[in-house]
Amino acid sequence: MSRKLDVSADSPSQGSKSAKKRKRDPIWESFTEVEENGEIKMECSQCHEKFSKYKTVLMRHWEKKHQDKDQPRKQIRSTGAKDSIEPKEKYKKIQKALSAVLSIPSLPIHIFMHPLVRKLFQVMSPSFELPKSFASFKRILQEQFLSLQEDIKDNLSKMQQRYSLTCDVWTDSGMKNAYLGVTLHYADVTGTLRRIFLGFQQLNDSHTGALVRRETEKILCNYGLSLTNAFKVVTDAGSNMVKAFNEIRMSDIDPNQYEVEFLLRSAFPLRLGCFAHALQLVIMQIFKEYWQNWQFKLADCQNWQFKLVTGKTGKLALVVGKTGKAGSDTGTGTFTTASLAASASFASLATTSVRYQCQL
Repeated sequence: MSRKLDVSADSPSQGSKSAKKRKRDPIWESFTEVEENGEIKMECSQCHEKFSKYKTVLMRHWEKKHQDKDQPRKQIRSTGAKDSIEPKEKYKKIQKALSAVLSIPSLPIHIFMHPLVRKLFQVMSPSFELPKSFASFKRILQEQFLSLQEDIKDNLSKMQQRYSLTCDVWTDSGMKNAYLGVTLHYADVTGTLRRIFLGFQQLNDSHTGALVRRETEKILCNYGLSLTNAFKVVTDAGSNMVKAFNEIRMSDIDPNQYEVEFLLRSAFPLRLGCFAHALQLVIMQIFKEYWQNWQFKLADCQNWQFKLVTGKTGKLALVVGKTGKAGSDTGTGTFTTASLAASASFASLATTSVRYQCQL
């Protein structure tokens, strides 16, 4: 048997500090203090269930059983913790924006340690304090990279078609440092061509074809990808790049469809020569030859014409010629024809050209 207790302002039970504190909390307004078998309980005003005299127990019951009613716990958060939640959300937004700025290429991280930059942040947001060490900025940038890498892996895992890759090796002028860069190309669900730079890999050993292929597979492995699922790999005409992706290994071929895949890969090899690189080499060679000719003048460059044509054999060729005087369409000089990628068909080069134009 239980009886209700008077919890009005004149009640002796209100004499203690704890009773007054409980009275100020919104959750206590939805419960009535009762005595049951000599023990004080709290009775719910909605379902008349009785609970121990603990605020967390009452809040848990109210949120679980009476969700359609006003939630006292939310009232407490909105009043008592509102001031503490808003700064946290603002801090997260500033931290996210800072990590995005740190990822800008060629932007020195040390600029954020300059006193004037730190003062600027302090004026804009006095509650936000920039990290004080280079290691802290590096950690923020690393966290941004890992987060972005996970997003990329999630998006690439949803691809339903095969992708293509572009690979290139960069070496500094002193030939002491070399890096392999890999970029992935694919079409998303809307048919839009996308390009994602997967990363660099430093090459410490001799740049053999086996090393280039092995390091490429390492980069792909970081994103859960494999060369066996690649449609084409575009590289320059270096002998190591050709060997890295032109040779067919038994591990790359499905044993159940060995003959079909072998014929397909023989007719359409995995590697595709870079059209832009081949065109650049041809133009550089032509200018090199004519630059040594005393008749060639820099002022005459505007009179030179470049034209891509298809030869009788179906190969792509670059025709370079020089017209007459500037503004004149009469008279032609000597024309030079240079073959582009003799081992590649015109259709393959044209397809590559269209793809590069879509990216620009």
